[in-house]
Amino acid sequence: MVFSSIFGGGSNSPPQIRPMEQGDLGAVLRIIHQYDEDDFEEAREHLRENSEGMMVITKGGKVVGMTGAEPDPQGDSIAWLSWTYIDRQHAGQGLGRQMVDGLLQALRQEGFRKLFISTSDYKDEGEDIYAAARKFYEKIGAKLEVVIPDYHAPGENRYMYGLDLVPPPSRDQHPEGGCLRFSNIEEAPESEGGLALTWDMVETQAPPASVDSNLGPLVQQARSRGARILVAAVPSDLCANIGEPLQTAGFQHHGRLLDYFEPNVHQELGVLRLK
Repeated sequence: MVFSSIFGGGSNSPPQIRPMEQGDLGAVLRIIHQYDEDDFEEAREHLRENSEGMMVITKGGKVVGMTGAEPDPQGDSIAWLSWTYIDRQHAGQGLGRQMVDGLLQALRQEGFRKLFISTSDYKDEGEDIYAAARKFYEKIGAKLEVVIPDYHAPGENRYMYGLDLVPPPSRDQHPEGGCLRFSNIEEAPESEGGLALTWDMVETQAPPASVDSNLGPLVQQARSRGARILVAAVPSDLCANIGEPLQTAGFQHHGRLLDYFEPNVHQELGVLRLK
C-alpha cells in the first residue's frame, strides 16, 4: 500500500504517520514486546522479510506506534488489521485513533470495502491485555461479528470484528444456495491444537441432500490427529448440503463474518470441540 501520497508532511507538524521502513524494525518490535510475546516472535519473523502495508506514527522523530492491513485473497476487496500497538508510555494521547483513522483513509482510497479485525482475551498474570483494544475497535465503529470460545487455547477466546469502509449492501438479497465438499484438514491459524476444514465447490444439478459432504472421514482424521477443535469456515451461498451433516456431527455455529467473500456472501463459522 502507498501511504506516502496521503501522509506526507513536514517536520514541523508532529506526530507524523508514514510507511514503515526497515530501519523502524527495532522500535516496532520493542513496542510489540511490551504487550505480547507471541506477537513479538511472529512480527520479528514476518517484518524482517516484508513490511508492506505497515505504517508507523512518530512523535518528535521517534516511532511510538504501528499499524497496518493485509489484504485477504479469499474475499473481494477486504483486508485484516495487522499488528496495531502504541508505546505504553504514549498511550492515552489519541495517537492510536489518529494512526488508525489514517489507515482507514488509505484503505478507502485503495478501494477496500471492509476491514476485519481478529483479537483475543489473552490474560497475562490475570490481566486481559486486549480489553482496551476491544473497546477501541468498537469506538471506531467496528462491530463484533464472531466469538469462538477457546479458539486460541483453552480459556482464550477469539473475537472477530468487521468495520465497513463503504456503506454495506442491502440485506434483502439472497444468493441461490449451492453445494460444497470438504476436501482436507489443515492447522487452524493461531490455534493451539486446532484444525480447520478445507472445501471445494461442487457443480451439480443433483438435489443438495444427495451431495456427499465428505465430513465424516475428516472428523475421524482430526480425532486421530489429537485435535482439540475442528473449525468449519464456509461461504453462506454454498451451504445447501452441509447444514445437516455439521449439526449431526456436533458443530456449534458461532456467527458469521458479514460480506466476507463478496457483498451478501458471508463466511459462516462453526466449531466442533473434540477435547
